[in-house]
Amino acid sequence: MTLENTTLYYFNIPGVRSTTGNGEPLNLMLMDAGVSYKYDRVALSAWSETKQKLTEEKVCFQTLPVLELEGDKLSSGVPTMRHLARKLNAYGANADEKSWLFLDQVSDSFMDWRHAYDEVIWFSPTEMEENADKVKAYLEKTLPAKLAAFDRIYSFHNGPFVLGEEISYVDFLIYHGIDDGWGLDKVASYENLARLVQAMENRKALQAHLAAAKNEKIVC
Repeated sequence: MTLENTTLYYFNIPGVRSTTGNGEPLNLMLMDAGVSYKYDRVALSAWSETKQKLTEEKVCFQTLPVLELEGDKLSSGVPTMRHLARKLNAYGANADEKSWLFLDQVSDSFMDWRHAYDEVIWFSPTEMEENADKVKAYLEKTLPAKLAAFDRIYSFHNGPFVLGEEISYVDFLIYHGIDDGWGLDKVASYENLARLVQAMENRKALQAHLAAAKNEKIVC
């Protein structure tokens, strides 16, 4: 699909996989749709300069990810995903207003989970040890509860995606949340999320990227 002058901006963060963080769901959407785009990874040392430029350009929020699309720079990851979804027919191409509301409810609910795992996934090995109780609470309480909650939501329609057989922006968000939130090796116990993971990893445009991400060596 052709979208003019498309560039995705996100941090290049040492010590974690290149797919970690909030830029990846947009990256997956663009990749899956076959959009020709540039992925500009911003070094942390260049963030002050980049932030100043975003301020001068009157971008709504001076944070990343930012998606440059058809002459506009769009900030805030999930709202930008919704806008992009309309362009890519990934907002439920055959859906009605009730389904659109459902998608937005699921994506908004996901943010609570993301806030929870953001508190642990960025720890260094030393910080993991220092915050062992917090990490344990996430793994033993928060993660199973969130996986169960979204597994239930994915049972509402027949098919691997949240709307059934039709992929939407929410599926990219939830798949990446499972990955970032340390859930990929747990989903076998959650039938509906396991189907989502399999369906996403079998998508032709994403197969090589997702397989490489699992085997990526972390550069500190």
